[in-house]
Amino acid sequence: MYICLQHLDDPLHFTWYEQWASMEEIDVHIKRIQREDLAGSVKRPPGIYHAIAERVQLEWEVIQDADPPRRDWMAPGLTLLVSAWAKPGQEAAFRAFATEFTRDAQAADGCVTFLLHQKLKEPREFLIFQQWRDQAASDGYFTAMVERYGAPRGTSGPDALPRDMGEFLESVAVMPCAVVAQ
Repeated sequence: MYICLQHLDDPLHFTWYEQWASMEEIDVHIKRIQREDLAGSVKRPPGIYHAIAERVQLEWEVIQDADPPRRDWMAPGLTLLVSAWAKPGQEAAFRAFATEFTRDAQAADGCVTFLLHQKLKEPREFLIFQQWRDQAASDGYFTAMVERYGAPRGTSGPDALPRDMGEFLESVAVMPCAVVAQ
């Protein structure tokens, strides 16, 4: 999977969301984008592919039951990146809990994609890549989670999540995105 996301709250901020089968495939990709015709030359400033070649490998573990089906990543009406930090010592508990609500989301009406990741070098950091048919489908899932896990304690950060979800988290940030390339 290889898609480019543009953050709607900050249109100058882009995120490339990639999943590769092996490090060897990543190496082949990096060599391809470092070619002069893609990476820039003396005649023109370095292009976007030059910047990608210098990226840092983030090394996330994808936590899911099965590989997602092939799909049109640009079709869904709502794409979200959710960054969450577990409270110290709560990484394993949040991972178990998040695995459960990920399965619920994947089965929810209107869910196109819901992938949970945990950062390997910083196990307190989680990322959820979500795509919904539309805002109503996302709202419906949230309502079901409130019914299952309890009403939010507040209106921002982990307190804005269903009660039991927020118990494990130190912080959470939701970034609405548009898929601009796949």
